[in-house]
Amino acid sequence: MRRRKPNPPSPQLAARLLNHVWDRDDEFGLYLWEAMVTGARRGELLAQRENRFDFEVQAVAFTKNYLVRAGQRIEKDTRRYNRPSDSAGGSCASISRILPAPVVPSRS
Repeated sequence: MRRRKPNPPSPQLAARLLNHVWDRDDEFGLYLWEAMVTGARRGELLAQRENRFDFEVQAVAFTKNYLVRAGQRIEKDTRRYNRPSDSAGGSCASISRILPAPVVPSRS
């Protein structure tokens, strides 16, 4: 099977899309923003829980992956987490690196 080459949007188009979505739905806007700035996989984003954010060190760990297989909802370790070379125990993104949030037009 041939792998598709990624075709990400330009930064300007990504910002327009994000602001458009965020203006209509805060939760989906936050999900999309997290996806864009961390590069996490879809299943990793869906498996995020509050306890995987460490606000003291300003980091978020992507240690679980969510999937549905044969109608069963499964949360398992990520491929990244299972790598022996990953001494941090999962992929981590610095919250301070990804903050502040994009500029969102006011809703007044």
